[in-house]
Amino acid sequence: MKTTRFLFALLVSGVVALVAPTSANATAAAQSSLVTTSATWQLVDYHPNSCVTTRGGTKYYGIFISGSWATPIDVGAASLPAGATYWTNYAPFPPGSSAGKYSLGDVAVAFPANLPLGSVTVSIWADDGQRQSVSWTLSVKAKCGY
Repeated sequence: MKTTRFLFALLVSGVVALVAPTSANATAAAQSSLVTTSATWQLVDYHPNSCVTTRGGTKYYGIFISGSWATPIDVGAASLPAGATYWTNYAPFPPGSSAGKYSLGDVAVAFPANLPLGSVTVSIWADDGQRQSVSWTLSVKAKCGY
């Protein structure tokens, strides 16, 4: 009987010795997977050449983002001339990543008629809690090249 108890105790201690390090490793791995790193991304400024006529019209600014992000990124426009409005297509962008080579969506800006000749600069922004923006300068002409 003592031999049986001794063998049982030896067996249990051996199993515990084998499982304990595995459990510790699993716990450490689970804890390390809970560590979150901040997303790193950049709104790409690709300097499009754009023209809008004095009759007004709608222009589209493609949104290119390079990097990765953990929360949705919303986009929009600011510093619009009086009477201009904007809307977005395919935004907000869900958490993910992009190489910045393809447009994830766009910001459409409707410019009013009677803009003065010259140029207008609009701020295009992207925001996931931290806002980034780029400037978009459009020529205002009586007739654009098309």
